Amino acid sequence: MNEFDFKKLMTEKKATAYEVGKATGISNSNIQEILSGKRQFENLSIKNAMKILKYLCSEKEIFEIIKNYF
Repeated sequence: MNEFDFKKLMTEKKATAYEVGKATGISNSNIQEILSGKRQFENLSIKNAMKILKYLCSEKEIFEIIKNYF
């Protein structure tokens, strides 16, 4: 299993922690902790991980992420 690169996804989608937080209701500080490496995306609740993925990705992309990384 490969490690999921949340920072790379955010860069590819040209999204900021503020934008993702505002759209998903997840605190900006939690998103910043993931981006800085203090917290792992894989350790988020399924609910919060899906909120972020639904904001950033299409359904097909979400399926590929789940298949490849989890």
